Amino acid sequence: MRGLIAAGWVSFALIVIVGGGQFLFACDFEMGGWHWNACPARADTGAMDTEAARGEKLQRQIHAAELEVVREPICEIPKANGEFVQLQKRTYERGAMSGKLEVFLAWHTLDDVDLEVECPGGKITGVGDHFGPGICGDGKLDLDANRSLTINVQRDPIEHVAWLKAPPYGEYFFSAHIFMVHDPERPKNIPFEMTVSLDGEQKKCSGSLEWIPRSLGVKAPRGGILATRILGLRWKSGDPLPKCDWQSRDATFCDGSCSKN
Repeated sequence: MRGLIAAGWVSFALIVIVGGGQFLFACDFEMGGWHWNACPARADTGAMDTEAARGEKLQRQIHAAELEVVREPICEIPKANGEFVQLQKRTYERGAMSGKLEVFLAWHTLDDVDLEVECPGGKITGVGDHFGPGICGDGKLDLDANRSLTINVQRDPIEHVAWLKAPPYGEYFFSAHIFMVHDPERPKNIPFEMTVSLDGEQKKCSGSLEWIPRSLGVKAPRGGILATRILGLRWKSGDPLPKCDWQSRDATFCDGSCSKN
């Protein structure tokens, strides 16, 4: 009896071993290399592969764009106009004010050269009480150099007109002319620079004024003895800065009725 029971248990053990072995080998169980595979389910990696391919394509596009940026020339930051900065510095140190619109007149002799501005409200000048403001908005002649050869005499003179606010609408004529020279009996040429500055932009125009002695007796086309010629730039508010297109006017000697304070 005991023998039959033992034989039964042995048979059961064999069945379990054989059946389990079939199951394990079906799941790629290997004894020699101690490799175990637990029969994982087959995962669908299609979406993951698509995203990986898309990411790789995007990286290639980014790299190509970076190469294009490297090839583009680097934009240089515009350098400040050093010459104009120095002109501003000298002008403001002498008591002038900065403004939205400014006109600078600079020359390099001890003679008296005048800056004048014809505007919708009249004329801003160093003659009489026409300095401004009130003639044409808040525009004012705030620097008058070598005045009558005795006041504010400079070897590098500057005259200056400034508007703190936007100038009134209309046409303007910025002009330079010789008022007085040290030796009026000798002809003379006085080079000058006129700079117009508006909202941070500048335009510098160079010119030369001619002094003609009275003794030469040069007649002006409209009468009188020609003393010099006025050179000026026309500009209309709202337009770009004026071009260096000088317009000329004759100026004659005074007949005794003109004066300058």
